[in-house]
Amino acid sequence: MSPEKKEFALFLQELGLPAEVLKRFEAYHQLLEEQNRMVNLVSRAEPSEKWWTKHFLDSLLLLKCLDLAGKKALDFGSGAGLPGIPLKLATPELRITLLDSIGKKARALEAMTAELQLDKVHVVNARLEDHALQGIGYDLILCRAVKMEERYRHPLYRLLNKGGKVIFYKAIQSSDLDEYQPRLLYSEQYPWGSRSLWEVARKALA
Repeated sequence: MSPEKKEFALFLQELGLPAEVLKRFEAYHQLLEEQNRMVNLVSRAEPSEKWWTKHFLDSLLLLKCLDLAGKKALDFGSGAGLPGIPLKLATPELRITLLDSIGKKARALEAMTAELQLDKVHVVNARLEDHALQGIGYDLILCRAVKMEERYRHPLYRLLNKGGKVIFYKAIQSSDLDEYQPRLLYSEQYPWGSRSLWEVARKALA
């Protein structure tokens, strides 16, 4: 077992998750390797062993702040399924939509979620602005590696339930959130870089 995978396994224990969760992630890791050879979902210059910490563990940091059981969430710009698939693997009760505007990435997500036999997971190939026209209400919208832009403001507001929140995964720079009165949920320095999680309330997007 690589050092990165060992660190991830210890993190799962820290979260109090059962041992079989690691097996789910092993299957996801393998599928992501296969899909990444066909579609550039994760940087191919990066060894896949790094994914255990840089992507999988990182995605699960939200579980240190929030209980996602029973929540309905949207993973905006899902790409490789991050953070949506890891959060679903760790929290089976989570209902999640994986949104990506690039067709080949959406098809890769459909293939992986089908192979993993994940229920209450939907893949949508659309822009955020177009998806907002559906009027679907989410408790949470997850934004990892997404820079907040003014054009996202109204769609995010429209997609959230009353009392809903947008969660941003950020490294050092978070000035794009300043005007939305963000609340810091979590901050930590890891060997692979800084990570902070910010919460923006729906009312701040009005």
